[in-house]
Amino acid sequence: MYKGYPICLKDDDGSIVVFRLQLEPIESIRLHEEVLPLAFRKICRALCEEGVLQDPIFIDDHSKVILDGMHRAAALLTLQQGLCKEMFHNKKTGDYEYPRCTDCTAPLHDLEYVLCCAVDYQGTQAVELLKWYRGIDIPLSTVLEDLKTRYSLKKISKKEVDQILKVEAFTVLTDGDSYHALMKAHENTLERYLSLREVEERITESGGHITYCADEEAFERMRKGEFSFLLLTPDITKEDVQTFSRKGFPQKGEVFPPKSTRHRLPARPLKVNIPLRLLEKGDYHLRQEQLKVFLRRKRKLVVTGRLEQYLEKYKILFGEPGELKDLGEHPYLWACEFPREFYEIKFDVDAFTEDIREALLPRGMELSYSALIRETNRLILIISNVTDYKRTEELMYTLAESRFPLYELKNLFGTHEDDSPVWMIPMEDYTPSRAYFEQSERIIRKLLKVHKILKSREGDLFAIVQDVAQNYDEILGTYSSEDLLLLFALHLLGPSSGCKLFEYLHEDLPDHESVFSCLTDLVEKGLILEEGEYRLTDKGTEIIEQALGMVAEVTQKSRSYSKNRFSQFLREIDSNVTHVIKPDGQEVDFHIGSIMESLLFTDMGWRKVSDVLDRVADEFEKVDFVSTDELTNLVQDYLDETYPLSNIPFRYDYFINSRDYIFLRDEKVISLSRNFIEEDLVRLIPSFLRITNRQKSQLSNMIYEGIRLLTIPLIKERCENERIVIPKELFSQVEAFTVYQALPLVQEFMGSDKKDMRKILQELVCHAMAHIQLARELLERSDREFLTYYMMAMDELTQSISVGLGWVPHFDLAGRLGQLVSLVKEPGAQIHSIPVDDPEKFFRHLDSTFRRATALLDQWRSLFRKYHGIHFLGQYKRAWQHHIDDIGSLIQTLHDTLLQ
Repeated sequence: MYKGYPICLKDDDGSIVVFRLQLEPIESIRLHEEVLPLAFRKICRALCEEGVLQDPIFIDDHSKVILDGMHRAAALLTLQQGLCKEMFHNKKTGDYEYPRCTDCTAPLHDLEYVLCCAVDYQGTQAVELLKWYRGIDIPLSTVLEDLKTRYSLKKISKKEVDQILKVEAFTVLTDGDSYHALMKAHENTLERYLSLREVEERITESGGHITYCADEEAFERMRKGEFSFLLLTPDITKEDVQTFSRKGFPQKGEVFPPKSTRHRLPARPLKVNIPLRLLEKGDYHLRQEQLKVFLRRKRKLVVTGRLEQYLEKYKILFGEPGELKDLGEHPYLWACEFPREFYEIKFDVDAFTEDIREALLPRGMELSYSALIRETNRLILIISNVTDYKRTEELMYTLAESRFPLYELKNLFGTHEDDSPVWMIPMEDYTPSRAYFEQSERIIRKLLKVHKILKSREGDLFAIVQDVAQNYDEILGTYSSEDLLLLFALHLLGPSSGCKLFEYLHEDLPDHESVFSCLTDLVEKGLILEEGEYRLTDKGTEIIEQALGMVAEVTQKSRSYSKNRFSQFLREIDSNVTHVIKPDGQEVDFHIGSIMESLLFTDMGWRKVSDVLDRVADEFEKVDFVSTDELTNLVQDYLDETYPLSNIPFRYDYFINSRDYIFLRDEKVISLSRNFIEEDLVRLIPSFLRITNRQKSQLSNMIYEGIRLLTIPLIKERCENERIVIPKELFSQVEAFTVYQALPLVQEFMGSDKKDMRKILQELVCHAMAHIQLARELLERSDREFLTYYMMAMDELTQSISVGLGWVPHFDLAGRLGQLVSLVKEPGAQIHSIPVDDPEKFFRHLDSTFRRATALLDQWRSLFRKYHGIHFLGQYKRAWQHHIDDIGSLIQTLHDTLLQ
């Protein structure tokens, strides 16, 4: 069984520490602290809205005690048991503070697991148990006057603090100059912290505000004037944490009060964002395997500076593969938080990131990633090739100040020694997921497979493997599979630490101790060197290159290994071309052809293909992160295991061109290709309109798939022929039908002169004017139906302007808005069919209005998902009214111009 994704680190004393991301039954974990109500409510709501658990919960691998993440665990338990609805109910008004609760029927009651980061709590010194001090903002004298009537109060010296907190006192109050111990008899540490809570409650009742701060930062923050004095807290041991812990929801007083313990760990994994669907009931072994597939897709980045409230040495961010370009040298993370809502700043942030990009390029740097986080209003940038981070930091902040003069940006990384804010921190593009090296992953599988065949001397391919091995000095038989895996990883990754190698190979070598032992053996054999990092020697390079050469030769010779005829296989695919796989939670249907492209030339019979598809459907049932590539890879992995060393191409062209079908066109027999279709599209587009390469590619794909998935089966069914001839007339009809279904306006312009074209545009703009007026009236009544007419008006308006600029309109409104914003910025942009007086002013108006449209539509989609269709115009109504007035003005301008 998969043991979990490891995070391997070398501690300061040289010892190796391994954490593992794994699933645990939610009923088995133990809480040792109560939760803060406000933070608890916020996390409950975030889990419902986002449907993901962002960060894992730290636990002791043996006792299952939670070390960090009490609020997340309590929130999951609350949602599982359906107790959250009452929490958001306002008894005075009878309404719910969170509108989604109105129709909620405990949608998360199937939660069974929680994502944890497990560590050997007692067995490692890497996990430190520290404390939270309490910062108070009212005068120390006021609090002392109140407490002396209730508790025994003793003034002590600074050097007595540690000892008295171990024996007599349950807290010490200090403003840095004087120290006052509160005394009371207690039987254990828990009772001392319960007394401390009583003091906190009295301070709050007196109008004081409490700030929880890390013990090592507290005195410095007090010196800066953040609070008047501190409550110092008694020590808690790891044994205390385990003793005073409970499963499920503990009663008040059974466990420590909130913010009693603070565990510092060498590293903290962040932003894993595992879907809650993967935490639902199901076989534990299967869920662990699904976790492996999920984490394989993530890209791991390591941040070594301070990040928000996290003080661990390493912060490990798990990003999505498509979010990042390949990072250059010396990458840095830049971040800030805005005091405004996402939709108020989105437009300015887009312009700001463009400023950054343009400013970095002449200096040899690159903006590799940018994201404005909707939930937190935080902007995250990753910059590559930073040589002078201080100057770069100053450049970035100067640009931010000039772009956001009215905003006070909040930094997330603390301060420099001179108390100036830190805006940039270094990071590292760490161990890449195996999913990034699909070709290399296949080589690993083949390398292990050939090695196993050679060692066991069994299997249908043994004769081939043995024959090839003789030409390579029995190299695979000389070394263990562990040796070969480590040599291959170094060959692929280059110089690497032992921890990095273990993380990369953990699916095949799950025990880190055996990996480091094997590395020591390879050093002794002279195959690798250890110089801070491990790297291959010339001898090691020669060994792994020979091993890979042998695998390639075995693969080549095994291709003739066949049990079934390929033509039979293709015919069976054709006869089942209507099969569809629908993973639960995914709207996209995966046609069998999408899977079959990975099975071509594998010499498999249809019965075996059916078995593969059944396995795919079972494996991905109820998984919401599946993609076509992952389905293909899963099938491919299964084939590699069951049908050795198959050659698996990944092109649709094989799928169509390798059939026995032909197409008759211009008296020549040709096979269907996208390039041919793109060339033929010219006859269907008016000469005065240009079409982008992307649109041309999308149209050709539509036609291609229409022929492949619809026309061929239809004609085959009716004609009962294996060789099918599609006449030119039928093919042309399919092309025209597809193009004009996607672009109905283009069909109207075919054969039109300039006068007819203006008449068509006038009608379109008149319709837009009527629809925007209806949208304005419905909005005044707060009727959400206004959006229907707004979309109709925008559709008509944007199509008119696209044609006026001389371009084929994009297929949908969202694409058209992006297309137009880009087109009006191009040098020399002209509007041909609409004679506006000031084109530059008109283009500026278009740019700002359509950017605003994009932002408001993004906002609407987000809020609609968030509130599940409940009425939510509220504070956003005024923004929509201003925007619809702008659109109405733009439509009126076009209308008046076309009538001239």
